Amino acid sequence: MIKTLKYNYPWMKWYQVRDARTVFPRYVGKAVKITKKKDRIIVELRQSPDEREYYFRVRFNDKNYRYARGCRVAYKYPGGWDYVFKTRNPRCVIYIR
Repeated sequence: MIKTLKYNYPWMKWYQVRDARTVFPRYVGKAVKITKKKDRIIVELRQSPDEREYYFRVRFNDKNYRYARGCRVAYKYPGGWDYVFKTRNPRCVIYIR
């Protein structure tokens, strides 16, 4: 189980256990709507996030990440196309090439 956590949630290693107990459920339990356009991905939280950050993961198969508005990169998986984004906004736009 520890290997699974380290691989799937490496960005959580900076959290103390007491903090991770509140962050992790928000990461896996929040409902989102994702819309893909030609040059961007729009991520909308179906309910407004609370005052803390919300995390979500995006995998880019054949497109390169350029920049984001309304969120920022919290972690990038080494050697891959997976990014974990962090936001306090109910809407985030990720621009791709």
